[in-house]
Amino acid sequence: MPNRILKESIRTSDTIGELSWFEEVLFYRLIVSCDDYGRFDGRTAIIKGTCFPLKDVTNKNIEDALKKLVSVGLVRHYEVAGKPYLQLSTWQSHQNIRAKKSKYPNPDEGKDITFASNCKHMNTDVPVIQSESNPNPNTESIERVVCAWNELEKYGIKPIKKMDKTSKRYKNLNARIEENSVEEVLEAIENVKNSPFLQGKTDKGDWKITFDWLVLPNNFTKVLEGQYEGEVKRKGFSNFAERDYDMSQMERALLGMTGGGNHAD
Repeated sequence: MPNRILKESIRTSDTIGELSWFEEVLFYRLIVSCDDYGRFDGRTAIIKGTCFPLKDVTNKNIEDALKKLVSVGLVRHYEVAGKPYLQLSTWQSHQNIRAKKSKYPNPDEGKDITFASNCKHMNTDVPVIQSESNPNPNTESIERVVCAWNELEKYGIKPIKKMDKTSKRYKNLNARIEENSVEEVLEAIENVKNSPFLQGKTDKGDWKITFDWLVLPNNFTKVLEGQYEGEVKRKGFSNFAERDYDMSQMERALLGMTGGGNHAD
């Protein structure tokens, strides 16, 4: 098994910070267990036996932790020909791929496995309303996005309460997923956490990002590319350019003016 790369930024990642200790350990052990393309067997028993051969963990421990890794966008759980597999979402951005071919099928050859979401804002709280023309929409990707977005509520961002399949909101989101990928949509949402501007922490009114604003084509590209990240530069009270002053010279001038007044007395 080749060596894997863990970057220092993982210590301050907001996504990693949302995980419990066990969920985080599972993620790290999946990193060292995956093949050269970031893929692995998705069966619970195989994951448990490979990642925790000397630990007393249960299948439910694995399943619950895996649901969380999927919900925050770190792992994709998919099925090909009736067999489950895992894909670590940002693998190619952090690891070196040496093998010419993966040991496991490509996620694009199958379909996502639907979990009963453990996101508090999903299911009955945020229904994905079906239409008569398409009674079976792919709700898994939509649920992952909505769950990730609603986690921004702790940053002061308004959560989604409804996702109607006939709405412009749904159509724009679906278009962004098709043009890019659900992983890149999740990455764009993650970038909001690093942008005081998008969180409304500016001196220019109460504007802050909304979901409907994010899924517009031009806005989405800018957020995905990180163009709004970083500290907000606040303007001062004056429109004049800043100047460098020699404070000692100013003090001497002021004292001289005061002294001159005293001599006149």
